[in-house]
Amino acid sequence: MSKESAFGPAEAMFRMIFITLVALFGVLAAFGIDQPRQPQAQFPLPAPEGTGMMASVTGMPLTRAPRHPAATAVPPSGTALFVGPRPAILRITPQTGAEVLHMLTFGAQVRSLGELRDGFLKVQDAQGATGFVPVHLVSAKQPI
Repeated sequence: MSKESAFGPAEAMFRMIFITLVALFGVLAAFGIDQPRQPQAQFPLPAPEGTGMMASVTGMPLTRAPRHPAATAVPPSGTALFVGPRPAILRITPQTGAEVLHMLTFGAQVRSLGELRDGFLKVQDAQGATGFVPVHLVSAKQPI
């Protein structure tokens, strides 16, 4: 004669899941809380005295890069340039908050007008609109 279980298959499954969860939390409670976590370094790290800058992760002082490294050489007037590495905004005046003429798409060709002011180069686009773009967003090399 076979002995029948007091529980059906569904009740037995729930009982096994419950026992497994209790055992898992018991093991985690016993072994999972060994030591409190050590506090991590708070960023930004204080800078060395007198530098006026914040320190990097290694503790060495950070230096400021030039705002527009490509701004050292002004392309001569009439030079063909290409927009890249991302689209650029053609503005009326050489200021970030100036009125927008329109967006120049990636790879669009513009012509340099030879005037560089505050990191903005005066250019003329294919439609004849004249304005200023950030000099680091134009290049003599056609983007791929």
